[in-house]
Amino acid sequence: MRSNIILLFLFPLVLFAQYDDEKEILDQLTGDAYKLWFFDRYEVNMGSNETCEEGKSYTFHRSMKVSVKECINESWTTNEYEFSLEKESQFDWWITFNEGRYYLVIRHKGAFMEAKLRTRLSLHDKTDESQDIILKHYIDD
Repeated sequence: MRSNIILLFLFPLVLFAQYDDEKEILDQLTGDAYKLWFFDRYEVNMGSNETCEEGKSYTFHRSMKVSVKECINESWTTNEYEFSLEKESQFDWWITFNEGRYYLVIRHKGAFMEAKLRTRLSLHDKTDESQDIILKHYIDD
């Protein structure tokens, strides 16, 4: 009985401990080299000149760079930025790139991983308006 009680208290810590240091959260965000995360679904017109209708993705590289690919005016535009990670407390991480600072939450959701980038100046100011960028990385079978 006593071991069950201890497990109940330790279980939440086990869930969050996986992101305790920068290497572990970098593993989730980039894998061994890079990971492609989708923001908007892609609509590509196939042919000799590949055009697009919509789509946006973020590729996070182990080298601390992020490539943002976006469909603008029916053609693909890619911009690359350096990113940095900052640990605010035991479970709270921030990611900074392209002059933006985002509260970062990564979690598994069935067949994909979800990275939520939340704009907020401070974790402690709940009156601050925030906006979420929800990214999905589909897990290969």
